[in-house]
Amino acid sequence: MLKSLFYIVVLFSLTIPPILLDSQGDMNINLDEFQLLNEEKLADGSTVLYMENEGKYIFIVDKKRIQLIDNNFPSLPAISPDRKRFVYITPHEWETIGDLYVYDIVTRKTQQFLNGYDLTNQNTPKAVDWLDDRYLLLIIGYAYGTITQGGSLYVYDMDKKQLSSPIVPEKLTEFKDIHIEKDKVLIDIVRWKDEQFTEFTIKQEVMNSNEILERVGMSRVE
Repeated sequence: MLKSLFYIVVLFSLTIPPILLDSQGDMNINLDEFQLLNEEKLADGSTVLYMENEGKYIFIVDKKRIQLIDNNFPSLPAISPDRKRFVYITPHEWETIGDLYVYDIVTRKTQQFLNGYDLTNQNTPKAVDWLDDRYLLLIIGYAYGTITQGGSLYVYDMDKKQLSSPIVPEKLTEFKDIHIEKDKVLIDIVRWKDEQFTEFTIKQEVMNSNEILERVGMSRVE
């Protein structure tokens, strides 16, 4: 299916709402020239493509069109449990402040939920996934330098557009990545061997999503 699809190269920055593309444009390029990194089906039958070609791209493909969502080095899109939305960080590069965006298949629009420059101390979102259809789990940490590998855990309430207080890791540790399997949250944790911050190990800790919500003062029942 992918080999039959073509898309227009867009030479300007991301516009919101996203640009609608089709396969009949004058500047088509074969998708074979791009590497497919990941694909996911959404609730309406469309497919989210995460692709690479001297940069990262997010597209949505259905039977009628190709829709460019982001071409500014976005992170891998995380699909909501109901598969009606996905969230990503953009730009998501080393020593870069990123923002948090959510795409909704009902409105066919992308909305910014968190501006990285609104965070304090030059922090940036580093990882994000869905606890459920309402709450996002994020890792936010210092954007610059090689010492910082991760950061602290936060929960973002999509309904209230509210960022929680942080769950701060223990001394000489940082939360690095998130993997969510239903109510089980797997968190990769960096542990530095000493205060020289030259060597570290990574372990995985299992947490319950309700436990995380309770720790930041949030609840699924209000």
